[in-house]
Amino acid sequence: MGYVWYVPNMGTCGKKMKADEKIRISEENRRKLHKMKDAGESYDDVIEKLLEEHWKRNREELFDRMEENEKKDREDLVSLDELD
Repeated sequence: MGYVWYVPNMGTCGKKMKADEKIRISEENRRKLHKMKDAGESYDDVIEKLLEEHWKRNREELFDRMEENEKKDREDLVSLDELD
């Protein structure tokens, strides 16, 4: 099947996991994670970086959508002088 890795301090669905909780990953994903690892880094370090990048990208996308919505809202506004 695949490897089982110990990943400390990762939560799932709001549940606290023990520090030595196991997660299953495929051999292919294990190889990919291994290639991303720098000397002295743990798999937890690699996963942490991936998660940080994921949340950073999500925040940037949300910010971009908010800016687009604000721009549309400004375009839809009508001056009070124009209403007379």
